[in-house]
Amino acid sequence: MRKNVPGKQSKIVAKTDGRKQETGPKIEKNQTVPRSRSRHMGANIAEIQQGLIGQRTANVNQRIVLRQRRERKNGAPK
Repeated sequence: MRKNVPGKQSKIVAKTDGRKQETGPKIEKNQTVPRSRSRHMGANIAEIQQGLIGQRTANVNQRIVLRQRRERKNGAPK
């Protein structure tokens, strides 16, 4: 959900639905988290706050590399 803050880039608001939250920094209901690349990649907010997201982007990049390697092996131009 987006929440517009005057004079700032729109921020994404954390939706907590009353379920017990996983361990990690506590997220208040409707707390805003700055939009970032990691957010677009679908990380949840606790992961961003704990800095776990670098790992996920690394995995995505690795997948891309592997796909390109496969394509080259199958005769696609470099």
